Amino acid sequence: MKYFGTDGIRGAYNASFLSDSFAEMMGRALGTHLQNTFGPSTKVLLARDTRPSGISLLNACTGGLQLSGIECLDAGVIREE
Repeated sequence: MKYFGTDGIRGAYNASFLSDSFAEMMGRALGTHLQNTFGPSTKVLLARDTRPSGISLLNACTGGLQLSGIECLDAGVIREE
């Protein structure tokens, strides 16, 4: 299954594969990769848009990254001007 489109991971929230569970698993997988590539002091800056699912997906992804030992920094909402 293709998860990444030209603008990142695409899909309707909770209507396809894109769910909090998926975001946590993706965070854990990314965190493991980052730990293996860059070492134990790796940090990730996360941001979201204004869609209602943004906070939930951000929290789930953050949880997965943290389970992998990654420190997460929250940039908040990023808007296209």
